[in-house]
Amino acid sequence: MNKSNGKKEYNSYKLKIKLIITCIILIILGSTLFIKSEVEIFVNSLLGYEGALVFDSSADLKVHFIDVGQGDSIAIELPDGKNMLIDAGTTSSTVDLKNYLDKNIFDSEQEKVFDYVILTHSDADHSGGMAMIYNNYQVNYSYRPYEYSDASVEPNTNIFNSLVHNTLVYKSYVSAVYDEPNSIVEYSSAGETISGYSTNNNNLQYKLTFITPNETYYSSANDNSSIILLEYNDRKILLTGDASEEGMSELYNARTIYDLSNIDIYKASHHGSASNDCNKLEVLQVLQPTFVVISVGENNSYGHPSSVFLENLSLVNVNENNIYRTDFNGTIVFSIMYNSNEIGVKTDVSNKPLYLSWLIIVSIIFIIINLIIYADYIKNLKKYVKKYKIK
Repeated sequence: MNKSNGKKEYNSYKLKIKLIITCIILIILGSTLFIKSEVEIFVNSLLGYEGALVFDSSADLKVHFIDVGQGDSIAIELPDGKNMLIDAGTTSSTVDLKNYLDKNIFDSEQEKVFDYVILTHSDADHSGGMAMIYNNYQVNYSYRPYEYSDASVEPNTNIFNSLVHNTLVYKSYVSAVYDEPNSIVEYSSAGETISGYSTNNNNLQYKLTFITPNETYYSSANDNSSIILLEYNDRKILLTGDASEEGMSELYNARTIYDLSNIDIYKASHHGSASNDCNKLEVLQVLQPTFVVISVGENNSYGHPSSVFLENLSLVNVNENNIYRTDFNGTIVFSIMYNSNEIGVKTDVSNKPLYLSWLIIVSIIFIIINLIIYADYIKNLKKYVKKYKIK
């Protein structure tokens, strides 16, 4: 065997060894999929990423704060596999809202059912897309505000001393609610609860409680807003609609009945307004929220969120990196996992420090290792390119 053939055999043998090593490394890195959350937390902590915000698409509680401009819409994937929608944005956001729901809440083969649909109050930036929801999805339970219209299907309301709201948008919502076949209609009221158990861990219960309204009449439609506390796996999420002076006072007084301290995720009332006691400091001092979500339109004419509210958040030590806004971040989705109580988050646009997902981490490691393993081939390739480069 001549020297040339021996060298070729050696190079062939060396290449086979390197390919085997590459396969072994690929298998090892692939196996980290089973601990991907831990990998992400560790690597991102080395990079100075604060907070264990590792979004897990398999988490059994997901709360979608959908970007509907200057309005509110929240879709919730509950731990028992049920779906909930709270508010439906404006009439101008209906197409985007439907597209989002069809893509992110319902599988293509899945029956499109909302087990619960809640309208916090009658304002058009919350009720605008409701008729679309009832026209395109099955709704099993409807929770409506104590606000009445002169829609032809409206039940007799003489026994109620309730605010009357007669906009076309609200009347179309009321009509849709009572035209929905086999749907049960409830009036949102303090003390009402919705609960269930995780399909992944039947020892874990979620509970959704209506903190307000306590009355059937308020002078302002905003104070009809349902304030809702969602609890799961030792985490608390507080959703406030557009609650202002009376609603916030009721929320403050409810601290003696419900554990409202150390709220993990707080949906700011009335798009971050500070007028009429929305998001008042006294209440924030009780809540002590970790994460704050502000559903607000880009460059809106109302000046939301208020600088006073943002200052109030700093006064209760909310980290500015934990404030999420739909005008900055687009749709914001929080997840809570059944096998841990870690909170994960993903957004359309991130305002966070560098964050690396498991796939990016594994890909970077794999590329670096292979650059080292095949360094001699890369070197020879560079020589070859340089040698035959057309001048």
